[in-house]
Amino acid sequence: MNLKKINPFYYTKHTKRFVIKKLKERINRWMVSANKSAEYLSSPEICADKFCSRKLYPIYSNCVQLYSDTEYNKSEYAVIVQGQIIEEENFTIETLKIYRNLFGSEVEIIFSTWVGIKEEIKEYLKKFNIYVIESIIPEKSHHNIGCQIVSTVAGLKQAKKLGCKYAIKTRSDQRIYSADVLEVCRNLQKIFPLKFCNNCSLKERLIICSRNTYKYRVYGISDFFMFGILDDLFLYWNIDWKKYQKVKCPWNEYFKYFCPETFICSQFLKKIEYTVNNDLNDTLRVYKNFFIVIDRQLLELFWFKYSNAIDSRFEKFEKNMLEEFKFKDWINVQFRNL
Repeated sequence: MNLKKINPFYYTKHTKRFVIKKLKERINRWMVSANKSAEYLSSPEICADKFCSRKLYPIYSNCVQLYSDTEYNKSEYAVIVQGQIIEEENFTIETLKIYRNLFGSEVEIIFSTWVGIKEEIKEYLKKFNIYVIESIIPEKSHHNIGCQIVSTVAGLKQAKKLGCKYAIKTRSDQRIYSADVLEVCRNLQKIFPLKFCNNCSLKERLIICSRNTYKYRVYGISDFFMFGILDDLFLYWNIDWKKYQKVKCPWNEYFKYFCPETFICSQFLKKIEYTVNNDLNDTLRVYKNFFIVIDRQLLELFWFKYSNAIDSRFEKFEKNMLEEFKFKDWINVQFRNL
């Protein structure tokens, strides 16, 4: 007897049983996967012959409950975020909202970007008292150095217009989760005053981040994060970027001498009438005299552009060209005769 021909509901019942069975299988697989994920996050991962550590960062502003509870004159400070909007996971907009929560209502938050930002985005950010500064995208430049200079300077000008004295410069593809970073940076300037800049125009040390600041790159100052007196930040960033020229040479030589970061720092050193020697020993002298290098962990810095699955891409525990220059290295340099 062919039940399929006799019973018109055969296919309906059969399909229902099939769907329920597959749904149960999928739920079971999901529960096993969730348990494995929990176990994975709570136990060390071994990758080849190394341990791998991971860290979870909140994606959205409503998941960040931290705020700055320190006492300082917040109205003197600005946080400048420069660059284009990163739309994935609403990253840049959520970053700006997080900064408003972290630093409070008195700190000026400035987003320096390009002409063409949607009006609804500007109106939305205005609700959080976030200034949006639009600049015309400059002509094409190597490694987009022109874009970085133009948007940074535009943000600094707005901070000055608002009467700020100190500022952080950061990027739209990065996020800082440290609520007390402004006061920490200012206190570091007080602990380590500028000593080796007689009669030069620099007023205080500039504070930079260890991420992308390298031991073996000449004047390899990171462009990710910088804190300083507003006038000093102008001194560093307000340069003629059109002088930067791409050089054809082996990669290791290019990395060491001709990167945009090296060019920007070299131009700054010339502006404060420092004799540039273009070698690693003089680079250490520059770090020692004019900067303070803080570890990215102090900032709780997250970089959206590249994978953060591995906590630090360049910490190989062996000598390599991309070894970062950290706070411990900066402290040691203070006691060297350079």
